[in-house]
Amino acid sequence: MILLCLVIGVIGFAGFNVFGKTKLHKVLMVLFAGLFIISGTLVVLNDRNEFGMNKVAEQKQLHLVSSVDQESLPVLLYQPLGDGSEKIYLYQTNDSKELQKTGTDQVTNKVVTKGQEATLTQKTQYWVYENGFYNLLFGISGNDHKYASQTNTFTLPKTWQVLSTAEAKALAAYLQEHQQELTKQAATYVQDKLENLLNQSPNLSDKEQQTAKQTFANEYQQHMIKEVLATLK
Repeated sequence: MILLCLVIGVIGFAGFNVFGKTKLHKVLMVLFAGLFIISGTLVVLNDRNEFGMNKVAEQKQLHLVSSVDQESLPVLLYQPLGDGSEKIYLYQTNDSKELQKTGTDQVTNKVVTKGQEATLTQKTQYWVYENGFYNLLFGISGNDHKYASQTNTFTLPKTWQVLSTAEAKALAAYLQEHQQELTKQAATYVQDKLENLLNQSPNLSDKEQQTAKQTFANEYQQHMIKEVLATLK
């Protein structure tokens, strides 16, 4: 509708400017010029300042799996951009067959370590028209439900690692080269920790011992990754 007002304003102004003879014609010419100016101003305000629109938010939560092939190595990958102050995160969900990535247009990424489950909470904001009048006025431009911004919050258990793609590549090569050695070290670490635990609590059930073994294995993995990455830098 606003474009129709623009067209009417232009045609009316041009017509009365060329063919207008009387004072009434001049008054109408001024009115049509005003219609054109006001319509044009509103178009600019809508395009640049979202005039007549409000923000709405949509939120969804995704369950994450490791971004690397090794299922026993829970990792969230990122790709640094420019000087490294900005990052694109590469993540994978239960339903996705390929890595997904976060955007760069008005996107804020956060990583929080807590809980037992890895999730991504995406809060996306859109511009929508305040009411039907503004939709009728500007809706022809097709900008209703226009993207505004997005906040990605990655909530990861402490067993997860957040690595750059370069770190993950170097780590994978190291793990493959030293697989046997690391497997033996892990087994020794877990066994020593379990023996110390049993000395303090000899009445642990089999289930409790299995849980303890998994905890110790995770501990070793975290320490090992930190040490390996430190040597690779």
